[in-house]
This record gives sequence, C-alpha cells and structure tokens, in this order.
Amino acid sequence: MPINLFELEHLEHLILSFNELTEILHSITKLRNLKRLVLTGNKLESVPKYLQELPNLIYLSLAKNNMRKFTYEFKCPKLQELALSENQLTELPDFLDFPALEVLELRHNSLLSLPSVILNFQNLTYLGLQDNKIATMSKNLTSLKNLRKLQLEGNPIDSRVFGKSPKEVLAILNEE
Repeated sequence: MPINLFELEHLEHLILSFNELTEILHSITKLRNLKRLVLTGNKLESVPKYLQELPNLIYLSLAKNNMRKFTYEFKCPKLQELALSENQLTELPDFLDFPALEVLELRHNSLLSLPSVILNFQNLTYLGLQDNKIATMSKNLTSLKNLRKLQLEGNPIDSRVFGKSPKEVLAILNEE
C-alpha cells in the first residue's frame, strides 16, 4: 500500500478487498477517523493487533482470508460489526472484547461449537453461524437478550432447532 494513503487523516471508509494482502502496515493507525475497514478476500492469516488502535472503528471485515485463530487479546470498544466469514477458524478465544458488537458473521468456517466468548457480546442482534461444524448449542445462548437473527443452517445441529425463530430455538435450549 502506498504510504501516502495513511496521510488521509479524514478518511472514514477504507476498502482494500481482493488485493492479495498478507499484512497490513502499522501505519494504518494514523487513520484516526477510520470507521469502516474492509479487508475481504486477501491472504491475511491473523488480525493485526494494532487495528485496535483505531479508536472509531465500527465495522471490520476480514472475511475470505486465511485466518485460523486469534493469538492475542483484541479489544475494540466501538466495533459494531465484525465479518469473519469464509476463513478457517475452529474457535474464537475468550479474550476478545467487543462491548458494542451487534453483528457477528462467522459463516463458512470450521467452528465445532458455539464460541463461549459470544455470550459476552450482550448487544448482539445478528449471529451468522451457517455452514460450520457445530453439533450442539449452549443453553447460555439465552443470555443474549438482544439477539434477533440467528442463522445455523448447514451445521449438524439437533434437528429440532431448524426452521425455528431465534425465540423458539432459545425455548428448545431452555428445555434441556
């Protein structure tokens, strides 16, 4: 990326999709007004830790990369939407801190179970878990009081939850 890109101090939206990027330069942290960062379709293997230094970031897409896991604590207090679809994630660690997160997109990964860290995202309204390898659901999912849309299709989950609304799925989980 051209270094002068990072001198655009009023930039709010940056789309760097499908550029075969393997890393993001630390200089991106100079973009203090950045709200939306789209890194879809690159070759990133991890989330650059310094992205959490972007104080106004509300949307981050890391979909269609080569990410397998998060290896360090990651905090982003204003982040509202996070797209991690079409990676190779098998889990999400408990040390992710996104208190404002409303939309979490995790479809087409290799998750074996519902990541427990999701239960910390109390503002979550949408959770996309399609086409993973999730076989069981946690009863604790009922603690997500703001959840309005839950997508589970394409997982080997108990058939009783398919075709049900999020409220009905939560009622089934409470029965167990």
